[in-house]
Amino acid sequence: MIESKARPAVSLNSVHKRYGTTDALIDINLSVEPGEVVALVGPSGSGKTTLLNTICGLTIPDSGEISISGQSLTNIKHRKTLATLVGIVSQQYGLIPTLPVVQNVLAGKLGSWTNLKSVLSLIWPQDRKQASSILSSLGLDEKINERTSHLSGGEQQRVAVARVLIQSPDVILADEPVASLDPALAESVMGLLSRITQVDNKTLILSSHSPYLIQTYCSRIIGIRQGRIIFDMPISEINDDIFHDLYETNQILQR
Repeated sequence: MIESKARPAVSLNSVHKRYGTTDALIDINLSVEPGEVVALVGPSGSGKTTLLNTICGLTIPDSGEISISGQSLTNIKHRKTLATLVGIVSQQYGLIPTLPVVQNVLAGKLGSWTNLKSVLSLIWPQDRKQASSILSSLGLDEKINERTSHLSGGEQQRVAVARVLIQSPDVILADEPVASLDPALAESVMGLLSRITQVDNKTLILSSHSPYLIQTYCSRIIGIRQGRIIFDMPISEINDDIFHDLYETNQILQR
């Protein structure tokens, strides 16, 4: 008996997105398997953020199909279902500055909680022990009760990472998840994300401008420029010339 192949964690078929007269994504075809750690690289404005936002449903494509763990995004009507499938750490963090750190982290649970539990958590944070454990792994255990607006940019970035980790979706998306961190902290956070991907068979897709972190923690690299995928290859095949060509402003798009 032939075993059926597991469904891709992420599948995009001919996805196109336009803003006004600008094509942000052009005919994107992409398949990512469970357990992969994939890096998106490319110049600023190349479409990386738009691609991540499209995968998680924050941005609606003009055409094309997107599936997460075999479920079409267009057919997912309930927030709780989507929250189990995909979560994102965005560049803007999306935190509520007036709330304490613990409640910003626990916001990642809202998709799985009942309405009653969500309301109760505003008065007395639910699942506090789990939030504390995740914050501790990110070096923020002493900040759990602090007002989020009092944190530095790097600390807020780690709170945003903690929120998606407690959400525990099948697919984790991260838009420059360590951009505000010093090198040691960046390695620590990337190591944590990589371990979670391996241990829990999650899928991680992240954008980054750091060749070192990409080559250390990612298994696959996708180059994007002017809304198009320029290359998609195993990390073992990447070299400095490929990075240089992708970021070179005078490089001709079509070769």
